[in-house]
Amino acid sequence: GQNSALSADSGPVTQAGYVVGTPAYMSPEQAKGDRLDPRSDLFSLGTVLYLMLTGREPFTATTITAMLIAVATDEPPAPAAVNPQVPPDLDALALRLLAKRPENRPATAEEAAALLRQIEARLAATGGATAPVPEALPVGGPWEDAEATESELRE
Repeated sequence: GQNSALSADSGPVTQAGYVVGTPAYMSPEQAKGDRLDPRSDLFSLGTVLYLMLTGREPFTATTITAMLIAVATDEPPAPAAVNPQVPPDLDALALRLLAKRPENRPATAEEAAALLRQIEARLAATGGATAPVPEALPVGGPWEDAEATESELRE
């Protein structure tokens, strides 16, 4: 399940030889094994917001290693490119939360929450539509509920 640690020869580690966490929700710095700070959690929040706005995760891959590389290097399409009904401010916030460099994300969760409240107030004041909740789509990949083979980890 999501709480299981997958054995790995390389990658982000909290114990020697184990990838801990859900790769699709890891920040780029976590995927690279770099030092983490609270902005890493804001990247994960951006992944959840993206999923809520579009019905899909921002990064896709077929193996753990490919997912870690995608998170660390790929730029997701803007949420509004996937769901044109996403308001521009919410689109911009989702992309800011998914910034590769932590210093380009909101500095704190409080700042991210304040930005969300501002967007909500603007939408309410202008009668702006909010993005419709997309139909539930399957989430995840072969890394969920399965142990990774060494060949998958080396791809």
